[in-house]
Amino acid sequence: MQNKIASFIPSKSGIRELKPRTRCLKDIVKLPPCGLTLRQAILKGFAYQVAVDIAKYVRLDIKSFAEIVAIKPATLNRRAKDGVFTSQESDRIYNFVEVFDAALALFEGRQDEAINWLNTPARGLGNEIPMGLLNISTGASAVITLLRHIDTGVLI
Repeated sequence: MQNKIASFIPSKSGIRELKPRTRCLKDIVKLPPCGLTLRQAILKGFAYQVAVDIAKYVRLDIKSFAEIVAIKPATLNRRAKDGVFTSQESDRIYNFVEVFDAALALFEGRQDEAINWLNTPARGLGNEIPMGLLNISTGASAVITLLRHIDTGVLI
C-alpha cells in the first residue's frame, strides 16, 4: 500500500484543490527535505544504511545500486565497514533519489512503472537508459529535465 500525503496542487483551471501526493523516496529514507539541512547532511556524508534502504526500495541489490551511483565494489566494502559515505558519494546518492522521486511523481506513485521507465531507453536522452546516466550530476539533471518535460507535455 502506497502512503499518501495530502498537498495542494494547482489545477489546470488555476483553482487550488487538495490532492494526495505520493510519499517520495526522500521521505522514506528520512533525508532532510531541502536547503541547508540537506547540504549539511550531504557534506557530513550519508549513513551506509541510507544506500541499503534506497536499494531495497528500488528493488536493487546494494552492489547494483552502488554501480549506478559510481561507487566501486572495494569502496562500497570500505563504506560498509566505516558506516558512512563521503560527501561526493552522498551527493550522487542524493541525485539518484531526486531522479527516482521525479519518476515516481510522473507515474503518480506507481513504483513499478517508475522503475521500468528508468530502465528503458528514452528517446529524449538519445536512447540512453536513464538509470545509466545517474553516475554524474549532469546525467541526473538531464533525466530530471526530461521527466519534467514529459509531465508538462513539452515536446521533445
